Amino acid sequence: PWLVPIFAVFAFGGSFHLCLIAYMVAIIHEMGHLLASKILGYSANGMKIEPFGVCLNLSSRISNSLHEFVISMAGPFANFIMLALGTALAYSGICIPKAFFVANFYMLFINLLPVMPLDGGRIIKSVLKAEIGEKKAQKIMPFMAANVLQAFLFGIYHMNLIQGVYAFVLGLILGFTAEYFHSIWAAILLHAFVNGSAEVLSILPEVLTESWFGV
Repeated sequence: PWLVPIFAVFAFGGSFHLCLIAYMVAIIHEMGHLLASKILGYSANGMKIEPFGVCLNLSSRISNSLHEFVISMAGPFANFIMLALGTALAYSGICIPKAFFVANFYMLFINLLPVMPLDGGRIIKSVLKAEIGEKKAQKIMPFMAANVLQAFLFGIYHMNLIQGVYAFVLGLILGFTAEYFHSIWAAILLHAFVNGSAEVLSILPEVLTESWFGV
């Protein structure tokens, strides 16, 4: 019943097609999970359409790490296939709505973030579970979520898209450094070294030019 007011709001704003495309992309994403789970022998209780997305309910818990990895990857892979197919159709002259590409890209990108309960978190968890066991993997996952969040905020702080991407990756590395050495000072020193190295490299060509050529 709540779908009616949601569609009504988007229709009133002239964006009904955007809402429809977003839900269709979310359903395709979950269909990828469903297909993979069926192939691996799992049964599903159906898909639940919610205000902020679509959720697949499996009837049994996935205990096999490889199965969890494959099923978790299947959703983002479905969005990747849709992006590739949409691009091929667009190049062949068929008009594909921009919203289709945007929705699939964001569905792919966001779900691959290594944060539970997103697919990326489940993928990382399945790998960790296979290597170190489920209990240890469960302990590590909260750190993964916190690390991604702080790296994301670190990237936003730079207020520049290109710098933000580099800062996000550096933020992840700094987070892992602090966790590995159990000290924030290790991350602070690494950050100072990176910034200092960048400053040295920026003035090095000028210094070398002056010393070698007397310019």
